[in-house]
Amino acid sequence: MKTLLLATFVALIISLSASAQTEITIKKTTSMKIPGMPAMPEGMANPMAPRPSTQYIKGTRMRTDMSYDQQKRFGGKQKITQTTIQQCDKQKRITFNNKNKKYYSEPMSGQASTSAQSSSSAKPVRKNGVVTITGGVTDTGERAKLFGYNAKHLKQSITMTPGKDACQKETLKIEIDGWYIDLPEYSCPVRRKPTEFQMGTGCYDDVDFQMKGEISGVPVKEIKTLTMQGMTMNIEEEALEIIKRPLSDDLFEPPANYKAANFLKEVEEEEDDTSADTGPQTGPEPATTNNTTTLALPRGGVENVSAIRKKPGTIRIGIAKPEVQLADKDSTDAASSIGDAVVGLFEESLKGQDIGAVELSSDSTDADAKRLECDYIIYANITQKHGGGGLFGKIVTAHVAAIKGVGPNTNGTNQSAATVAMMQAMSGVTKGRDEFTLEYKFTKPDKTVVSTAKAKSKANFDTEDVLTPNIKEASKAVLASAKKP
Repeated sequence: MKTLLLATFVALIISLSASAQTEITIKKTTSMKIPGMPAMPEGMANPMAPRPSTQYIKGTRMRTDMSYDQQKRFGGKQKITQTTIQQCDKQKRITFNNKNKKYYSEPMSGQASTSAQSSSSAKPVRKNGVVTITGGVTDTGERAKLFGYNAKHLKQSITMTPGKDACQKETLKIEIDGWYIDLPEYSCPVRRKPTEFQMGTGCYDDVDFQMKGEISGVPVKEIKTLTMQGMTMNIEEEALEIIKRPLSDDLFEPPANYKAANFLKEVEEEEDDTSADTGPQTGPEPATTNNTTTLALPRGGVENVSAIRKKPGTIRIGIAKPEVQLADKDSTDAASSIGDAVVGLFEESLKGQDIGAVELSSDSTDADAKRLECDYIIYANITQKHGGGGLFGKIVTAHVAAIKGVGPNTNGTNQSAATVAMMQAMSGVTKGRDEFTLEYKFTKPDKTVVSTAKAKSKANFDTEDVLTPNIKEASKAVLASAKKP
């Protein structure tokens, strides 16, 4: 019974974690562990076995498919796939599985449609007491580069306390510890604040929501520790791979042949009764998840773990990701690529005797600079203005490119990886006679300005990289002014 009570809250807790990600597929694995729970007899479905899952994200919608084995009443196992769809544009969450062909739709806010359900269900809807939800979020300050994205280490504490006459009878505590990545391609502005939720068929509790802050980003490694009635359950989720590929709109709607359910329990119930007595279960206690203060990084996608401590007598310069404003306002991906290339080129160029540079997280630059013991920070802005020119201009710029031996199809020799990355980023946005402006500010962590500069360059031909020379000149000036602390 305790296991069932804890499992009932899994979907709710997942919905309380803010989800965040154009068209992306994330492959994950999830496992649940209960300390002291005996092992399942051989041949029986193990509810604690790792479960593969796939997350699909497109625009303002996210779908999660999780597969697991279910024990059949008269022996044997069957494969079940549980699906949850978040339609942020409609502020709806849809749940269904591949067995009973029913789906349940509810508001993402957590507000249950009791009036609609009361009119369509055989049993009257009953509202009882109040459940108070309290807690908050802590940013550990740890950062890493995972799957090509900036990741942050956050912790969250949640306590659900039932009042008198509440459908929920026991206090539930949840501790969440995880690494989260910000995916700018995904937009889900809804902030879930439940005012009531369903405990069983026809029974609802009002919710006094007092949470402070919320987790932002998509989890790539997360451990949830749930405690209720003296029992603990650990739910561990880890991303294995992130893929960018086109996704069908049909993925984010319930199947056409599925029927709407009146209650979430109708979707969760199965025709095969899994509560039948299966006899005594014996076996060794399974391994449990350790809830440590420092969560390990996921095994996949690690590109750059947090930097080591700075050596005494050296200078470390932090590079904040620049603001990039392109002439085509909708070129957000191109702007992001140029921003990444600028950081990489600064990191490569700002190297000297006892001097090094590191990238700073875009959402917590100051905290990152402090954690990485930076002596200086570079803030930069890039702007582009179209120069026009028409057909005559294109002929002229093509002629200049031919004379210089450069252009979109020119293969540079002995170019560094950072320089090549910048050339590739610029090739997609630069037109002949476009003007690019680089502004940068070189400061100390306390915001004291050491130097500032502005450089403008005009492209002679389409695809020309006019930023690299300016960044290298800026790096020389910064190295000349950087002094050991």
